[in-house]
Amino acid sequence: MAKDRITHVIHDLLSPLTSVRSLSEILIDYPNINGNKRKEFLGIIIRETERMSGIIERAESPVRST
Repeated sequence: MAKDRITHVIHDLLSPLTSVRSLSEILIDYPNINGNKRKEFLGIIIRETERMSGIIERAESPVRST
């Protein structure tokens, strides 16, 4: 059961992690991206990291209650 939970959490983290990495690389590789697009990318990065935090918190909840 614990292995299934870990597999599920890893799967759920892959999508937002990929987004964060991709957008971060774009911002580094193209420093002249206009301000609005840069702000949009940073907003997505923030939302995706919040999403990852939520996934981790939900995964920890059953562990903490035992």
